[in-house]
Amino acid sequence: MKRAFRFTRRGFSLFELLIALMIGSLVLTLALRLVSALTVAARQVERAGQLAMQQANGIRWLQMHLRAASVPVKDRPFVGTPRTVAFDVAAAKRRSPQSRRRVVVMVEHDTLSALVDGERRVVIRRNVRDLAVDYLVSRGLSSLWLSEWSSDRGLPVALRFRMRNVAPATTIDTVLVTVGVTL
Repeated sequence: MKRAFRFTRRGFSLFELLIALMIGSLVLTLALRLVSALTVAARQVERAGQLAMQQANGIRWLQMHLRAASVPVKDRPFVGTPRTVAFDVAAAKRRSPQSRRRVVVMVEHDTLSALVDGERRVVIRRNVRDLAVDYLVSRGLSSLWLSEWSSDRGLPVALRFRMRNVAPATTIDTVLVTVGVTL
């Protein structure tokens, strides 16, 4: 007597294997895309952090040098226009007139920078389209902000830097810096 063919299930059918492989590849593809997106986002956050740190260091450099500004002398006055600021900083160890360094702050090529002694350029902030500087004349409630200040005898009390960004052009950042005060 012949035995009748009996179907016994051992393992998976080809169709089930194909479905499992497709689902597995879909999950793997989604996981890889998620990791890729997280990597890109982490790089963007790192770049933004580096830019913020560079800008903070540049503003800190500007504040430090304006606070260390020396009293002007006749041939090297403090000159402030609405777009540029020029002043002297005395070297920390030497107090002779020859040890003074001339610092000129201006915007060039969408970068707020300082030119020290006409040679060394220090980047204060990038992506600055325009600069407007105001000068505080005296302390008190009735004090005035002037758009220009030039003197070979004294320094303004403070400077207000209003920087219009490249993008978005409607954003204006303001930095207030005291002059000639070491904290």
